[in-house]
Amino acid sequence: MDTANVQTLKNIVKGVIFENGYDTGMYTYVYQQVINALREIHMYHTTKYKIVKVDVDIQTNTIEWPDDYLGLVFLGIPSNGRIWTLTRDDKLITTTTLVDGQETLDSTVGEGVVVEADLAWGYQAKGGQNSFYYTEDENNRRFVINGTNPANIILGYISSGVEDKDTLVPLKYKDCIHFYVRWRMNLREPVNKVNADYFKREYEESVNKLKAFEDPTLDEIYDAILKSSIQTIIR
Repeated sequence: MDTANVQTLKNIVKGVIFENGYDTGMYTYVYQQVINALREIHMYHTTKYKIVKVDVDIQTNTIEWPDDYLGLVFLGIPSNGRIWTLTRDDKLITTTTLVDGQETLDSTVGEGVVVEADLAWGYQAKGGQNSFYYTEDENNRRFVINGTNPANIILGYISSGVEDKDTLVPLKYKDCIHFYVRWRMNLREPVNKVNADYFKREYEESVNKLKAFEDPTLDEIYDAILKSSIQTIIR
């Protein structure tokens, strides 16, 4: 029978402890290092990201970032079975006005006012202006949306990859996680720099293998070329 291609986070941690001969009393520390490894893998070394439907707060035209949000891949709306991405505009006003302790939008100071598309005429004029815009309000961990009806929003984002101890972790990350933990463990006092350097190199090599594993196949590359090509008359 084929083996599963995922393990729970807690089993990954137990595996790291068992395979590396660590004392079970180090579980908490190893658990945190495994989380750190997953965060780094998702931020820098894998193409995997999360897609979710999100709600817009109609009082403030904002979307709260998920707890595991690390970075944006796209923000869009469904259109004919595909995702139509929103246009980023960092000049949007992100402030809100408090009324009786409730956040609201005051149009007299530009809050929530629908942005009109800038039109240009003549040679090399731009076309296809978007109807929806967004910007980030990093201090409040949310997006500010601007448009005539900012509903049905789809968010693609880089996740920390961890929700709880039962989070499913792809086994293709296993070597990266193990070597990352060994690397960081050898940086604890008393520091063993020789071992730390060795396991850091092993970690970097396992990361390169992961990236190679996730590279597109030749068929996928060929298909992408065909999609971008323009048909012409064959002479």
